[in-house]
Amino acid sequence: MILILYVMFLLVLGFMAAYMWLNRNHLLGMNAHDSRRLTSWSVPVLVVDILFTALALILAGTDSFIPMFGLMLGVLVLPLIGFIVVQRTFD
Repeated sequence: MILILYVMFLLVLGFMAAYMWLNRNHLLGMNAHDSRRLTSWSVPVLVVDILFTALALILAGTDSFIPMFGLMLGVLVLPLIGFIVVQRTFD
């Protein structure tokens, strides 16, 4: 059952990374410079987080604590991205 939650979290991160990468010049109404600055670091962080969590799930399984590090990183990065988008959009 917990594997389904891991997979759903990885899918959400993957869709967000893909959306940000495909719209990297005009992300959510931001100007091109700010949008490129945000996507230049956030998309690689999300991709590394997805790969690390998926690899940890494959190697260690769902009963291990190692995949939780990927979840924690994702949970910390997503509000940071949201905060930056809100600050740059409504500034």
